[in-house]
Amino acid sequence: MEKFLKRKSASTSETESNLDDLPWDPAKRKKILEYHPNKRDEYANWLEYSVSKDKAFCLCCYLFRDDIQKQGGNDAFVTEGFSSWNKSERLAIHVGAMNSFHNIAVKKCDSLMKQGLSFRAHDESVESDNKGNFKQLLKYTAEQNEVVVVKSIIEEIDHGVFGLLVDESADVLHKEQMAVVFRFVDKIGTIKERFIGVVHVRDTSSLTLKHAIDDLFAKYGLSLKNIRGQGYDGAIGSSYKRKDKFQEIYRKEIEKEINDGEISTGKGKNQDRSLPRPAATRWGSHHKTLFRLVELFSIVTKFNDRFTEVNTQLLICMASLSPTSSFKQFDKDKLMKLVEFYPDDFTSVERFSLEQQFNIYIDNVKEDKRFSNLKSLGDLSRLMVETQKHLAHPLVYRLLKLVLTLPVATETVERCFSAMKFVKTTSRNRIGDQFLSDCLVCFIEKELFESVTNETVMKRFQTMAQRRVCL
Repeated sequence: MEKFLKRKSASTSETESNLDDLPWDPAKRKKILEYHPNKRDEYANWLEYSVSKDKAFCLCCYLFRDDIQKQGGNDAFVTEGFSSWNKSERLAIHVGAMNSFHNIAVKKCDSLMKQGLSFRAHDESVESDNKGNFKQLLKYTAEQNEVVVVKSIIEEIDHGVFGLLVDESADVLHKEQMAVVFRFVDKIGTIKERFIGVVHVRDTSSLTLKHAIDDLFAKYGLSLKNIRGQGYDGAIGSSYKRKDKFQEIYRKEIEKEINDGEISTGKGKNQDRSLPRPAATRWGSHHKTLFRLVELFSIVTKFNDRFTEVNTQLLICMASLSPTSSFKQFDKDKLMKLVEFYPDDFTSVERFSLEQQFNIYIDNVKEDKRFSNLKSLGDLSRLMVETQKHLAHPLVYRLLKLVLTLPVATETVERCFSAMKFVKTTSRNRIGDQFLSDCLVCFIEKELFESVTNETVMKRFQTMAQRRVCL
C-alpha cells in the first residue's frame, strides 16, 4: 500500500516523497506549504487507515452514514474497507460531485468542529434526557423554524378562507401519520398549497381525524369557520369502502348473468375484478386501467349517485367563471346560483350589488386585451390583482377566490409522504412525532423557509420572553 500513498514536493511534480521518509516528530517535518498545492490535503481530512485490516475507511461517511448502499463506494469505505490500492481513481469516485453524500457528510463534520460540538451523545433515543449538543440544537432549531414558517403561511392566508387537504400514510415504523395541507389564494392572486405538518393518529376513523384537526387548528389559532372546501382522499377509509361496494356490484351482476345463462362457469372464470391504480411513472399501467374501465363501465356508472345534484350544480356554475375563449362560458344567472352556495360569505345586500357588478365586470374584462388569452381561473385571479381589477370588482374577486380554494386533487399531500421517506428513514426511525413534523415543514417548504429573514427570527425570540438586552 505504501508505494501508492506518495506526496509530491512543491519544487517539482516528478519528485516523490515516500511516507517512510516523513519524520514521526512533528517538529522535524517540513512545512505543509512546501508540498504541491494539489497534494497538501487531498484525502487527509477524511481518509483513515486500519493497520489491522490493511484497509482504508472514510471517517465522515462513517459518522453520517446513509443506508443507500453500493453508491459511491459507501460500503467499501464504511464497513468493508477499501484495499484496491492499484485503483486509486476509486477515491475520487467515492468523493463524487459537489452534492454527493460524502461531500455533504464532510460539510456536516466541518460545521460541528467549527462550533466545537460533539458528533454523538451517550443516548440519542426519544426517552433520553441528554441527547448531546448536536441533536438538541438541531431539534431546537427545527422547532423554532417550524413555528416561523407556519406563521409565514398563516400570514399568506391573511385571515382569508382556505381549503383543507388531508391524507394519511404509514411511516417507516408503520405508524399512521396524517398530513395537512392548506389551499388558498395569496395576496397577489396566486393559488398555493402549503404544507402545515403531520400528526400521528391511532387510526383513520373520521372521529380520530376530526380531533387531530381540531388540535392542530387550536395550536396555531386557526378557525374552522374559514374552511371552504375539504379533500380527504382515502384518509377516512373511503377508498376501501368504494372498492368493497364496487366488488359487491360486480359479483351481483356475475350471478345474474350466470342465472340467465349469458356466461358460463368453470375453473378460473368470473374472478373478482377491480380498477387497478395507474402508476405515476409506468405508462403501461395506464393502458391496463383504461382497458379495465371500458370493460367495467356499466358498473362504474352506478357510482354516479355519489355526485349529488348539489355537487353537479356547483361544478356547472363554477364553469361560468372560466376566462377561456374570451369568457365564452360566462353566465350571470349561473353565477348568482353559485353565490347561493356561500350564504356565509355574501350578505343579502352584497348579493344584490353583485348582480349589478357582474354586468360591469364582464364588459370590463372583455374590452381589456390583456384578458383575451387566459387559460385558467388561476390566470384570471393573478391578472385581476396585477391590473387592480380585484379592487374595482371586489365581490366578483371574492367569489373567484372561493372557487379556487376548492380542493381538486390531493397530489400535494401525497408528495409530502414522499418527502417523509427522506426525513424519517430506517437509520433515523426513532425520531419523535413532533420533531418529524417540524423537520418536514422546513424540508417541504424550502422556498418559504429560505425567505425567512434573520430579523424575523430575532423578533420571534425577543417576543418569547422578557430579555434584559434587545436582540
